[in-house]
Amino acid sequence: MAPARVTSFLGPKLREARKARSLSLAALAQQAGVEPAVAHAAEDGLGPVDAYFLLAETVAIKVGARSLPRGKTLGDRLR
Repeated sequence: MAPARVTSFLGPKLREARKARSLSLAALAQQAGVEPAVAHAAEDGLGPVDAYFLLAETVAIKVGARSLPRGKTLGDRLR
């Protein structure tokens, strides 16, 4: 599972990107190759991090250090 702080921070970004592309949750899930329940959980900041990355790639979100919550160190940002 992904650290809760990271996925809860990135989940809304995933939802925003999906809606900007006029994709339904089911369509996003199908394109990413995951179950709709997994896509829903990712948008809510829950679920496995590998599914989040598949979904993010599908809507062209680049996930890197700059997209993480603020913190002095990378470890702080991942907590």
